[in-house]
Amino acid sequence: MLFGQSAGAASTDLHTYAVRMMIRYRREQELTSADLQYPKNPIVHAVIMQSGAASIIINEDKTHQNWQNLSQALGCSTLQCMQDKPWEDILEEVSSGSYSFSPVPDNVTAFADFEARAKEGGLARVVSLLSVYNWQVADSSSQP
Repeated sequence: MLFGQSAGAASTDLHTYAVRMMIRYRREQELTSADLQYPKNPIVHAVIMQSGAASIIINEDKTHQNWQNLSQALGCSTLQCMQDKPWEDILEEVSSGSYSFSPVPDNVTAFADFEARAKEGGLARVVSLLSVYNWQVADSSSQP
């Protein structure tokens, strides 16, 4: 079973749509088309999604502006420079800025057409529990 809350729920939901990328114990020529699809061969038997779904997290940053802004703030102009930065520096900058990173549709793990895929049966048929928590605030003292 796979569980996620908010963005984690969206990530959990992605697993019900994703195309199977790797089959460990078979050679490539033995794979069937059914092996290559999570909908027909899911890696989990159930999902729980609390306050989130795959469609809420698809990245609209088509120009990769978040990446450009982050790398510039860290004084980098190349991927290698970013890879050489300590993770603490990157985390500190991401936490202080207004960056928003989320999956980009790649037609393997994330799709731009979730609704159409669902209507066509392109999602795993597993036990699913969906829930919404209506009182999500940072300051619990303000709850009724």
